[in-house]
Amino acid sequence: MNRQRIPSSGIISVGYDEAKHVLEVEFISGEVYRYYDVPHDVAEEFFLRPVDGSYGKHINLFIKEFYRYEKV
Repeated sequence: MNRQRIPSSGIISVGYDEAKHVLEVEFISGEVYRYYDVPHDVAEEFFLRPVDGSYGKHINLFIKEFYRYEKV
């Protein structure tokens, strides 16, 4: 999966596999997490309009609690 860099203090890059509905997030710590079964509209909202302009806050409020994930 190709990830793109984003302007964030806690996240280096993010990517989304539309066919598999997998959101992948690389944090500043070097850890990479995959979030599964994330619908396209949820991923698009994350990429285009993160809550309060914060990608990390958006993940915590709208993704982490609702979608299965694993550290890779």
